[in-house]
Amino acid sequence: MDEAVPICSSVISIDTLLAPAAAQGRQGKKHRLDLSSTTAHSDFDRAIDLVAEDTLLPSHLKTAMGFLFGLKDQIGSLLAWNKELLEENKSILLKNSELMNQVKRALSSHESAV
Repeated sequence: MDEAVPICSSVISIDTLLAPAAAQGRQGKKHRLDLSSTTAHSDFDRAIDLVAEDTLLPSHLKTAMGFLFGLKDQIGSLLAWNKELLEENKSILLKNSELMNQVKRALSSHESAV
């Protein structure tokens, strides 16, 4: 039975052989996860639990997987922050457009008065 391994480790040692170059260069179909879906969250959480409880997985693989699971949380936070920034940007662009229209109206009324 493998010993408990910390989720995040600064040093990862992997002593496995690399796949042949042809297999490494192959690109599979990319699947897009809907991170807002509660089903995707619960399925992913179940998968995390299965990996964590699997006694047959080598400890270095569990460490690497733990690191990737941590990245998933960080990406979720970044996506939420990005959404907030997009909304703020939209608001600023709208305000900027309104101000530009006010300036144009003020200039045109000033020119017609002269």
